[in-house]
Amino acid sequence: MAMTKADRAFVDALRIELALRWPRYEMPPNLRIEKRGPLITGWWANGFTGHVSEGCTDGINHSSHSTTKTSIQGAGRFWPTKLDALKAVRIEMSHRFARELAAVDARIADAEAEAAT
Repeated sequence: MAMTKADRAFVDALRIELALRWPRYEMPPNLRIEKRGPLITGWWANGFTGHVSEGCTDGINHSSHSTTKTSIQGAGRFWPTKLDALKAVRIEMSHRFARELAAVDARIADAEAEAAT
């Protein structure tokens, strides 16, 4: 059964409201790669953009687009599964947005105090 426009709008609004909650799960452990070793595959996650991608690393070099060969150097956090990477992104973004909202709330409180004087 197809939803009406009003039903779809209600569901969309509810989804947005529910997004303003803390995740009910813990930060999953990432794979700690201390030194160069055999090639392993997993998931890279970017807590700023929300992007996750499958890739590989040998501990020094990595790739965020291939699971068979490395192409670049650099640090990053690597998770064993896509689910873990997505949970990590959600938690990181929740904390960042909460800090940003708290700063706006403080500015609102300051403006209210100014308006009251």
